[in-house]
Amino acid sequence: MDLWDIEQCYRCGRCGPLRRERMHRMNLSQRTVPAVRCDCEVHR
Repeated sequence: MDLWDIEQCYRCGRCGPLRRERMHRMNLSQRTVPAVRCDCEVHR
C-alpha cells in the first residue's frame, strides 16, 4: 500500500499515526501485525 499522503485519511489524531506505522511495518515485512486499538469516539 502506498502511504504517501495517508495523513489526509486520518479520522483520529491519536491512532492515525499508529495505524500508518502499522501499515508501514506490514509493507516492509509482508506480514500482518496486531491491529491498533484506540478508544477514541471515532471508532465507537
